[in-house]
Amino acid sequence: MIIEQGRPSHEVAKALGICIDTLRSCLKAAGAPSPGQADRQSRDAKRLRELEAENRVLRKKLEEAAA
Repeated sequence: MIIEQGRPSHEVAKALGICIDTLRSCLKAAGAPSPGQADRQSRDAKRLRELEAENRVLRKKLEEAAA
């Protein structure tokens, strides 16, 4: 949920009815990034997708202006 859906770790812990420390332990045992790292990675991935979409729009506008 944290890694694949990009949900904040505190939200996932609450939804599962467990404390954040339990979630951290489970992630560590699975070899996944810690909640803080996963949160940062999901924010970074979301921002990257936003920037890529903006870049596509701007490139299209630039092509249209040049034509």
